[in-house]
Amino acid sequence: MSSKKIPYGVTNFRHIMENNYYYVDKTKYIEKIERSSDYLFLIRPRRFWKSLWVNTMEAYYDINKKDRFDKIFGNLYIGKHPTGNQNKYLILKFNFSGLDSTEENLIKSFEAHCNIQFTDFLDSYEHLFDSGIREQVFEKSTAASKLEFLSNKASQKGLQIYLFIDEYDNFANTILSMPMEGEKRFRELTHGEGFFRSFFNVVKKATTSNGYGIMKIFITGVSPVTMDDVTSGFNIGDNISIEGKFNSMLGFSTDEVVEMLNYYKSEGMISGDIEEPFAMMEQWYDCYCFSRDSLDEKVFNTDMVLYFMKTYIESNKAPDIMVDSNVRVDYGKLRHLIVLDKKLNGNFSVIKRIAEEGEISSNINKSFSVEEMAKSDNFISLLFYFGILTITGLSRGTAVLKVPNLTIQKMLFSYIIDSYKDTNVFRIDTDRMRELVEGMAYDGKWKEVFDFMSEQVRAQTTVRDYIEGEKAIQTHHVAYMNIFNYFILYPEYEMNFGYTDLWMQPNFQNNPEMQYSYIVEFKYVPRGEKPDLGTIRKEAAVQLKRYSAEPKVQETKGNTKLQLVYVVYHGWEMVKCDIVEN
Repeated sequence: MSSKKIPYGVTNFRHIMENNYYYVDKTKYIEKIERSSDYLFLIRPRRFWKSLWVNTMEAYYDINKKDRFDKIFGNLYIGKHPTGNQNKYLILKFNFSGLDSTEENLIKSFEAHCNIQFTDFLDSYEHLFDSGIREQVFEKSTAASKLEFLSNKASQKGLQIYLFIDEYDNFANTILSMPMEGEKRFRELTHGEGFFRSFFNVVKKATTSNGYGIMKIFITGVSPVTMDDVTSGFNIGDNISIEGKFNSMLGFSTDEVVEMLNYYKSEGMISGDIEEPFAMMEQWYDCYCFSRDSLDEKVFNTDMVLYFMKTYIESNKAPDIMVDSNVRVDYGKLRHLIVLDKKLNGNFSVIKRIAEEGEISSNINKSFSVEEMAKSDNFISLLFYFGILTITGLSRGTAVLKVPNLTIQKMLFSYIIDSYKDTNVFRIDTDRMRELVEGMAYDGKWKEVFDFMSEQVRAQTTVRDYIEGEKAIQTHHVAYMNIFNYFILYPEYEMNFGYTDLWMQPNFQNNPEMQYSYIVEFKYVPRGEKPDLGTIRKEAAVQLKRYSAEPKVQETKGNTKLQLVYVVYHGWEMVKCDIVEN
């Protein structure tokens, strides 16, 4: 039998099981779900295999798939340990990820999708109802009324429906991200007589009323905002998103990634040790934790791992671009949250603080409306649900949150740059910047980069209000150098009992012939104080030499010449930029 294929972009569970794809068995979580409430809501970031998990549950519970149960699930955990509820339900499913969110087409698109799903449902189960059920359903004018009628008829026949709603908030989030009328349109569809609210009123009623055939509900999304608004207080079901027992239900554990690499190595599709590809994936895709009760249980983003693996086993090298373009598009939707009416709002300050300090402490709120999203702890919670932040510890009972990996670090710094551009706070010639960073990597022309940045700050006075302080200076430089792939940037990297401001690791993957690597220390002197450049140089020299001895630096710099640079700012002016002999 040929080697298993990588299921990158495949969300059809049966297709994976029947067509020789590699599958990471998560079916033990079906038992845990059954021990929870009948009405469940799960939030996970984009590209975490939510749709595949929903499709797996559909296959397990579908009454029409009883004769194929052993073939589909026989080799999996749940096939060997069935719960007794397998193949017990009629499956009604919706996926709102593909709806047309334009104002003129949204309702039509929503109704069309729901009609397709009602048609599929009746194609599968019409024989279990009285004759004429199809005509009766489609006599109803809206998706909400069709759903209410159909669930009532199921109850009358003693039939049990399992309702799945995947990506319930996708189109609502798209609407919310629209620059002009987004928030107004969002309120129209989630408040009052909005069609989306009407639909969820039926779903909500089904969880609290007798005479309904909807016995179980499983809903996925990326934020609780829409659900809070459409259900008047988030009481449609239990939010299991931050429960420890479900932390690793989606995403790959370290053991699962290692097992995958070992499988493809045993198949002769990976040459050499697996340590190198694992280390790359760990840097770029790992360290998500969704529960304060599971701090030692980190998971990888599934889509990112499969994106990497697909290229690696085809060409025996990592992708030239480590961040999947699909992920870039998904996370780009967050930009609207930090720019309002062409002005940077309080949320931008939170983003900037996270970039500068590397972490932030906050409670994680399970529920909040769009009106409450501007509150700091709600916005931080939203960043957590989006996967921009992850739980790394506790401080006095409060979650400590950090950026999980290099992929998200790039996203975070891109928000800062895009926000500056969108609000005309700061713009630079990125083509010129690229040339300068290239010269830094290949020719050792490091001073030109720092001179260019300081000249831009001097010329564009608006940005000065945002770069006061050493951390702000550091973040400003890192954000713009992060655009390019010459270096892998590690701000606040722990080295030899200290934290270097910036370790610029050579990116040999994209630039195998680059000649230089850097450790940079930024020093800041407030405007009202006179800089003592001699003392600053001595302090910087001690720090930089200590950091340069770090084993990680020596291992990853390869044959590049390591340059130790210190940069001194006096207020918003750079007054010194020099190197320390290594």
